[in-house]
Amino acid sequence: MDAELPEADRNTIAALALSVPGVVGLHDMRTRSDSEKPIIEMHIEMPPTLPLLKAHDIAEAVMRKVRTAYPSADILVHQDPHGVDEERLDLTIEKDLFSQD
Repeated sequence: MDAELPEADRNTIAALALSVPGVVGLHDMRTRSDSEKPIIEMHIEMPPTLPLLKAHDIAEAVMRKVRTAYPSADILVHQDPHGVDEERLDLTIEKDLFSQD
């Protein structure tokens, strides 16, 4: 059965993504490993007034940077404007964890 990558790897991936100029936040990061390759999904936040082409270039830079550390990874980066109020997987998971008490 697959599982999240170790916390150290998740922290490394987040740090790599956040180090790319133009990325101002990160949420809903999910990682998995199918025993052959890591699967990495994340939502990066960028300034809302950024042109689409620039946002695309930033997302591509994030994928390249993460791929340097995880060359066999399947990486998916979703682009979000910073400050948009939307339901997030991070908050749903947190709510579910604390409602079990």
